[in-house]
Amino acid sequence: MLCLGALSNSKTINVDSNRYSRIVLDKDKQRVYFSLLDKKPVVASIPMNNINSNGNTNLRIEATLPNGYSNLIWRNPATGDFLVGDNSLKPDGHRSARVLYPTGTLGKIVNTNHLNTAYQNYFGVANAGSFTYDNSNGQIYMCSVYERGVFSLSSILMTPINGGLSATGTCEQVKKINNAFYFLEFAINGTQSSIFSNATAPLYSHFSSSPIVVSDTTIKDFDVSSTHIYYSNSFTNKIYEVPLYGGNAISSRRKILDFMPDSFGYHNGYIYFSNGFSISRISIAPNSQPEVLYFEAL
Repeated sequence: MLCLGALSNSKTINVDSNRYSRIVLDKDKQRVYFSLLDKKPVVASIPMNNINSNGNTNLRIEATLPNGYSNLIWRNPATGDFLVGDNSLKPDGHRSARVLYPTGTLGKIVNTNHLNTAYQNYFGVANAGSFTYDNSNGQIYMCSVYERGVFSLSSILMTPINGGLSATGTCEQVKKINNAFYFLEFAINGTQSSIFSNATAPLYSHFSSSPIVVSDTTIKDFDVSSTHIYYSNSFTNKIYEVPLYGGNAISSRRKILDFMPDSFGYHNGYIYFSNGFSISRISIAPNSQPEVLYFEAL
């Protein structure tokens, strides 16, 4: 676990370099969510435009994390509930995601029971899943390395529903924009990984036959806009921008950030990221510099 900072009163921002706990962008409410560890861990948030002289105003406590849970995974925009991960691995090597209500009460455990035993003990990436919300049909789509596929969930009940995607390979992250899905496949550090999409052609039952948008060494994290993909590369330790369409994406990639943050997301012309002791943002415009939104002073 990589902590992003420590105050003299023992607070820390909790973001995990192994892709487990992360910052979460609510693009409708214009807020950045993260878990903040104190004597009692909490989910906290700040406005996306929280630019000020000391970087620490407008912090809002959203929910108290119960014992055994300190990892924020996602926020359900349909209900305002959070998905949090347990602190320890299950006996078979995987983690689980669980609903956390704003009252601090735990809800159901979210899983699909389609388990990918090939990666069950690879704990660095056997995370609790990646989630994206489709406001056109009120469904949530979940994928994880451990569960080998992408599955539709009811946004209210968080239960599997029929008719969704399935068996799409070792998916590590999923995004959806403009009625197109984007999937990041699992890759062990130092090996090639790819982002696939059904934007231009159908997805097949396994990624190997599906359209590739970008392929690079060890893509750790990604997000997508209507025109570009943004991804972090843990081999070169940078964030890049590549066009969604237009041939060889690698040859046309552009560096956005000269180091790899612990976690990031894209919204409205900015990359929001956590790194070191801070949560910051940087414009995708050329020659931009990071702006601090929140920091934990030593």
